[in-house]
Amino acid sequence: MSIYLVMQKMSKLIFSCISILFIGITVSFTGNAQTVDDSGVFESPITSRTVIYASMVFEDQGAMGNYDASFVLSQAAIGTWSDYSAAIAFYSARIEVRNGDGFTGTSTQNNVTVVPGNVYEFWIDIDPVAKTYTTWVQTEGLFAPVLLYQDAAFRNTNITSINRWSALHNPSGEPDYVTVETVDVVNGVGDIPGQITNYAISLPGGSNGAVSNVAIPSLDITS
Repeated sequence: MSIYLVMQKMSKLIFSCISILFIGITVSFTGNAQTVDDSGVFESPITSRTVIYASMVFEDQGAMGNYDASFVLSQAAIGTWSDYSAAIAFYSARIEVRNGDGFTGTSTQNNVTVVPGNVYEFWIDIDPVAKTYTTWVQTEGLFAPVLLYQDAAFRNTNITSINRWSALHNPSGEPDYVTVETVDVVNGVGDIPGQITNYAISLPGGSNGAVSNVAIPSLDITS
């Protein structure tokens, strides 16, 4: 075989290797089209039904009016979009909740608009066993949490617990992001970490109020 033919075959082989490598890089970038802006772990893995509180501010980077950023819950660190189980997305029209293979879109039960710079408080009643979660939100203009979506299905169901939260944005889309202020486990919807829940004393009463009193002997309170 001539030196020319050998060199020609070697050139084709090198070109093929470079092409495969380039394709591999392209696929890798396509499969990892997200940027993790912030992340944290829960004090203990969440393995049963639990209410998670999360407060955050959405930032419209560049003030372009097109919104695309997400807050997600997962078992492991986010490497690809399919790694998270639960997600709340800030889109241009409203806040949406991930339900299995897609976002809620027009089936969102209460449309809450996205306002850059506003504080959003979320309560996520998540069940790693049933692989579902229900989400409420409260903003500065709402007096109480409102239901966003009930019993949304997990995207990633191949999990045994929820260990981590993350804030993501799509680098090939809008460069928006969410600034996460607080994430913690709470007793129920409406509860905020660090705040004392209001309680009242329920007294038994009676027809004449005889048992609706607190005994203070020095004041001789009997009714």
